[in-house]
Amino acid sequence: MGGYGFLRFSLPITPDASRELDWFIIALSLIAIIYISFVAIVQKDMKKLMAYSSISHMVFAALGFFIGFMIYNNTGSIDGGVMAMEGGMVQMISHGFISGALFLSLCRRTL
Repeated sequence: MGGYGFLRFSLPITPDASRELDWFIIALSLIAIIYISFVAIVQKDMKKLMAYSSISHMVFAALGFFIGFMIYNNTGSIDGGVMAMEGGMVQMISHGFISGALFLSLCRRTL
């Protein structure tokens, strides 16, 4: 829901800021993906591992959205921007299915 709200409300409300600061968000996203992945690797508890991987998945979706802005700004081609947006949305949908399945397997295992 947070990714959809980000895509539906936050980006259309501030399109100029999103366009001007896309490089900054992309850099922060790349740093966050690497850092959170290392934090997830060292976790002993599976629930914490799933939480950190969930954060990383949502950062991948945000990265796709802002790469779409960057592609559109630099090339003027809407096709690349649409493809990046679709990739972010597919990442959000697959994350929903995968996280739900992992959570169910963790709950089943602890019972």
